[in-house]
Amino acid sequence: MISNRLLFNFKLFKEEYKKYIWALALTILAFLFSKIVLPLLEYSNYLYHKNQSIEYDYDNIEEGLLQVLNNYLSVDYIFNKFIVIGLAILMGVITFSYLHNKKKIDFYHSLPISRTSLFFTKYSLGIFIVVPIIIISQLVLYLIFKALLGDIIISFKDVLKTVLLDIIFFITIYSTTIFAIIISGNTIIGVILTGILLNLISIVV
Repeated sequence: MISNRLLFNFKLFKEEYKKYIWALALTILAFLFSKIVLPLLEYSNYLYHKNQSIEYDYDNIEEGLLQVLNNYLSVDYIFNKFIVIGLAILMGVITFSYLHNKKKIDFYHSLPISRTSLFFTKYSLGIFIVVPIIIISQLVLYLIFKALLGDIIISFKDVLKTVLLDIIFFITIYSTTIFAIIISGNTIIGVILTGILLNLISIVV
C-alpha cells in the first residue's frame, strides 16, 4: 500500500519513473549530442587548423577556436540553452498533463496519498530525470577537454557555475510550465500560457 503520510512518496516515484524511461533516453541523447558530439567535432576542427598552421595565421585561429571550445563549457552555449528549455517544457507538460484527463485524475486521486505528496512526487520526476544528466554531461565534457587541452580550458569553478546556472534555468522553466499546465484548461492552452509567462519573465529579468 502507498502511504499517504509522506511529502514525497518513493514507491509512487519509482512506478512513475518507469513510465518516463523514454524521456530519460531522450535527455541522454540530447545532451550527448550537445555536450559530447558537437564539442568533439569542433575539437577535430581545431586540430585540423592547428596542423595547417603554415598556411594560416595560426595564433589568431587557435585563439578563436579555443574560445569556441571553451564556449561549450560556459553559460554562453546557446544551443545547450535551447535543449534545457525544450526538456523543461516537455517534462512539465508530460508530468502534469494528467490534470486534463478525467480518467487519469480519477486514478491518481484514488491512490492513498495526499494531494501534496502526489504533487511533489510528480514534480520531482522531471528534476531527477534531467538534472543528473545536466551535471554528468558537463563534467564529462570538462574531463575530456581537460585531458585533451590541459589548463587552457576554463576553470573547474566556472564549469560548476555553469552547471548551477543550467539547473536553476531548468527548474525555473520547468516550474513555470507546471504552473501554466495546472491553471489552464487543457494541455495546448497550458503550452501557450507557458510561452507567454516565459516571455514575461525574460522581460522582467
